[in-house]
Amino acid sequence: MKTPPDQARHPLFTNLNEQDPDDFLFLSVYNRISTKSGVRMKRHRTVFAILAIMALSAVFAGHANAGPIRDKIIKHMAQKGAETQRQNALSMGEKLLTLDHDGLTRSYLLFVPDTYDSSKPAPLLIVMHGGGGAADGMTKMAGDLNDYAAENGVIVAYPNGTGPFQYRLLTWNAGGCCGQALDNNVDDVGFIRDLIGALRGAYNIDASRIYATGMSNGAMMAYRLGCELSDVLAGIAPVSGALDIDCHPKQPLSVVAFHGTADQHVLYDGGVAPKQADRKHPNRKDQSVSYAISFWTGRDNCADGPLHKAMGDVVGERYNQCANGTEVVLYTVKGGGHDWPGGVAYAGGDEPTKDISASHEIIDFMLSHPKGGR
Repeated sequence: MKTPPDQARHPLFTNLNEQDPDDFLFLSVYNRISTKSGVRMKRHRTVFAILAIMALSAVFAGHANAGPIRDKIIKHMAQKGAETQRQNALSMGEKLLTLDHDGLTRSYLLFVPDTYDSSKPAPLLIVMHGGGGAADGMTKMAGDLNDYAAENGVIVAYPNGTGPFQYRLLTWNAGGCCGQALDNNVDDVGFIRDLIGALRGAYNIDASRIYATGMSNGAMMAYRLGCELSDVLAGIAPVSGALDIDCHPKQPLSVVAFHGTADQHVLYDGGVAPKQADRKHPNRKDQSVSYAISFWTGRDNCADGPLHKAMGDVVGERYNQCANGTEVVLYTVKGGGHDWPGGVAYAGGDEPTKDISASHEIIDFMLSHPKGGR
């Protein structure tokens, strides 16, 4: 059997066997794509590998061995993704763990401060990545979140969504978005509930200070958790997301939200965004930021109008006369895009403002707004 050309392939494929007909066909097509693309593999190896795999799925659609080939690709992608997440987790002081839920093996990164004392209850923050992302990318996007969490004794969990490759191109079933998680009706609410339960069993978690936050699709998931897990959560902190589902929380909930007025992926004023990564659902129409804030101030029975505070390009609106000691706060970033304020831009993403740190504000907020105002 002739050896496929260009042996300088992506590390993802180093375990493929060129004597296996399926592997040989995969490598031949992959190398043909890479040769014709003109992409410099050494500079763009990971991104190109993912794009090549997406192209290959179409090539193999009518092939007799499409199933086995697809299974091999998914297996190798999962192995490489797990290895990458473990390495990234170690560099961030985290560990990669798994949890079985609803017939799926789910995963998450966990950060526990070195100062954790099992005799003292620790707040817990759940941080969810955006659509098409993964937990290790979220840890980077959030900037110094882990450092600030460590200073304040907060345990942080970064769960992974689901998708075709287990550790890459992942989404959340937020009810109106996104990707395979939505199409497959994945029980992400149940997964997060089980995750919180597992962490409460392993650590001394402060039940009055459990919060959920997320970016984009992860922010939409945070909104959904606020609607369906208000019995567990003290509050939510959506960043660049929308409340696109019917919401019926059982209890009042504190909310701190962040959104840029120039966000082109989830529009500040609502509607169909001009930039949508979820190509399977291109006509998603999001509710406006004002709709979400109006909903939560109404549900929390907030008595007075907001107090305003300006910080450079950021305007804060605080509703602080609400039921059970809850508060609702919105930070609007004038001219801000689709990003994590004060954090790190994702590849090709908008540059975040430095006038405010979402990571710091979220932790400060959760510490000062326990469940029931206790």
